[in-house]
Amino acid sequence: MPLRVTKSNRAEVLLGVLCDELQRAGFDPFVAPTVVIGADGVRRWLAHGLSERFGVCAQVRFVYPGRLAHEALDLLAPDPSPAPWRDEALAWAVLAALPSLLNQGDFGPLRSYLTEPGRDDPHVDGLKPYLLARELADVLRRAQVFRPELLAAWARGEGPPERGAPWLPALWRAVRARLAARPP
Repeated sequence: MPLRVTKSNRAEVLLGVLCDELQRAGFDPFVAPTVVIGADGVRRWLAHGLSERFGVCAQVRFVYPGRLAHEALDLLAPDPSPAPWRDEALAWAVLAALPSLLNQGDFGPLRSYLTEPGRDDPHVDGLKPYLLARELADVLRRAQVFRPELLAAWARGEGPPERGAPWLPALWRAVRARLAARPP
């Protein structure tokens, strides 16, 4: 599907244009159309609108403008160095850091979430921990974009803990240490 830019001050108009474009392009199960979004709320709203129009919203890739720009630049001039702060690498770093952190007091909610009924120890391999690591990596990735000053303070051992997630600063420091790289 070629790049198409549509502007409107009405979200319903944009949704209609997107639906028409997807319908005109046809369905290819091996190609996910890319839709650039500005916020997760827009992604959810679009996915809901697409599912109302087509019955289901599947195989649609929603990305932020910065991510799309990085991907385009990587196509034009690939960077041979690894990208440790990108989604998958960050998720794996979170997954690797979790086992050593789960016994710390602040990590009680995560420990409880990963502990199967009838067991005393958290289950740190398998799908559930990986999906949790992906969600946590997404939180850290968004914080890199929207709250870099807070992450810098956490890296120095300062700054307030995140409300509802007092374990997040310790996780950030562990992931930084594991990746041993300076964030972008």
